[in-house]
Amino acid sequence: FGIARVTQSGAPLCTNTLGTITHMPPELLLSNLLYPAADVWAFGVIGWEAYYGKIAYGGKNAAQITLTVVRNRPLEWPEDAPEAFVSLMKTCMAYDPIGRPTFDNVLTTISQTQIS
Repeated sequence: FGIARVTQSGAPLCTNTLGTITHMPPELLLSNLLYPAADVWAFGVIGWEAYYGKIAYGGKNAAQITLTVVRNRPLEWPEDAPEAFVSLMKTCMAYDPIGRPTFDNVLTTISQTQIS
């Protein structure tokens, strides 16, 4: 997505905003801070896109997407979506980067719950 950077010990990195707007987490959009949890956010968005088979925030321009994300208006899921999958994706897209799981935790959750 064009936002990967090398950091030490999970510290945030101040960066110029580059990447795919639909996959950018709020902290990047608000303050140009890039945490390792940004990739987890993007994974959550990809999960939403995979479930729906379409691009997240379809029909919105960059400014509208930014406002949606920074105002903490999460992507919506249908009631019949698999609960374990939705729960994991919502956790991946937690507004606060500290609340997002690591990819190790994501992998553990997937392997333990047999999400399919």
